[in-house]
Amino acid sequence: LKGKAFIQEAVAESSDELLEKFLNGESFTDNEITEGLHKGIVSREIVPVILGAATDMIGINTLFHMIYNYLPDVNEKNEKKKVDDCICQPKSTPSFN
Repeated sequence: LKGKAFIQEAVAESSDELLEKFLNGESFTDNEITEGLHKGIVSREIVPVILGAATDMIGINTLFHMIYNYLPDVNEKNEKKKVDDCICQPKSTPSFN
């Protein structure tokens, strides 16, 4: 998938209503895309990747726009995953003899 189609598929997976609309071949409104991306990012099913160069001021406005519109508010919680469930954390402390 490329560009817009990739984003539309990710947005469609954020809710049943949007998925049905996507499967029927209907287009999303800008508001639906924004809400779908936000839901996906909050639920950790979508991970935004933003490229830029701060020294050259490239991508700074895009970064701020993404933070403001798509990243979770400080009052929003994600109950889906707990840190203790992360497979990255060791189950026991290794011993070195």
